[in-house]
Amino acid sequence: MRSKPTKALLKQSGFTLIEILIVIVIVGITLTFALLSFGDFGGERRIIVAAEHFVNYVKLTQQQAILEAGTLGIKLQPTGYQVLRYSSDGLWNQMPDKSIYAYQSVPSNAKIEWKSTIKSNKSPNIVINASGDMSPFTVTFTKVNKQPIISVKGMHDGQLAIIKHDTSK
Repeated sequence: MRSKPTKALLKQSGFTLIEILIVIVIVGITLTFALLSFGDFGGERRIIVAAEHFVNYVKLTQQQAILEAGTLGIKLQPTGYQVLRYSSDGLWNQMPDKSIYAYQSVPSNAKIEWKSTIKSNKSPNIVINASGDMSPFTVTFTKVNKQPIISVKGMHDGQLAIIKHDTSK
């Protein structure tokens, strides 16, 4: 003999639409506070990566100068940098645009500031000789608001140092 289903068995269990919406709102608020706590949404990290890329670019340029037994230079601009080659006619020439030495841009939220022993606007700011020696320099990667994030210091003997600035102020 079959029994009739009772009312308790017919009742469906699960979440109501209101309960699901409340959970979504709570998760949204939590994510909003988490994202706001990161501040610049990784912009500072992109600047640090750009500075590390610059260090590798300088090292690569040093190696190229040694291989070519020639003089190379790096021309700095507030928004990027590029390698120049010193020619036998006494001029600085750009490297081909399709080479690894093409113009390198910094992130849009960053600027480059530098101090170098070379003061001419027509020659590169950093000169690298065939021996790997270079003109001393300090390149600082800053946020657009001029807050320094990280600096790269190049010594005459070709050594490079990275100096991170305190950004908690």
